[in-house]
Amino acid sequence: MTLLSISHLRQSRQADCLAACAQMVLQYLQISISYARLLDILETEQSGSYFSKLKNLESEFGLIVELAQGSENLDALYRYLDQALPIIAYVNTGQLRSYWRVTTFHAVIITGLDEEFVYLNDPYFGDAPKEVSRDEFILAWLEQDFWYVVIRLAEP
Repeated sequence: MTLLSISHLRQSRQADCLAACAQMVLQYLQISISYARLLDILETEQSGSYFSKLKNLESEFGLIVELAQGSENLDALYRYLDQALPIIAYVNTGQLRSYWRVTTFHAVIITGLDEEFVYLNDPYFGDAPKEVSRDEFILAWLEQDFWYVVIRLAEP
């Protein structure tokens, strides 16, 4: 199993989960940006940011931002992780019962997968990775229609 080594960051405010995930991925790609600037690029509001706003990173940094829908078959996620690419997933925390106590829409980073568990950097919490059963993760992800994002450097 590959477990990507991604520096963990906590979100600054209640609705900043997507910005915190984006900043973790950008740091992993060795792109430096202030958190405040990232909030602006993602047009973050009091209720959070839309996943589609991650596309703004393409013009800002010359990145490739792939928004896609997966399925309970996790093969696509394995392929990205095998390429050392972290995945931002949109989940419903009400299904992440092993460590969440409230229900909200939320963004997390998938840093690893194996036959039993999905490993997450969850910006709401200070420790990472969170080890979640595959079934628990799939239910949380299903509630958000299996949406995910992969951010990669554009090839020269």
